[in-house]
Amino acid sequence: MSVLAQAMTDIGSPLAWQIVSVLALLGALVVLLRWWFANRRR
Repeated sequence: MSVLAQAMTDIGSPLAWQIVSVLALLGALVVLLRWWFANRRR
């Protein structure tokens, strides 16, 4: 985890870190929803 934090610090601002976190959460949510709908249809 510290390696990831260091890389984010090198990139620059906490704002960039927040954007990356939100994008990652949205991506995971979309994948989960698509998987759930696919299973529900079956």
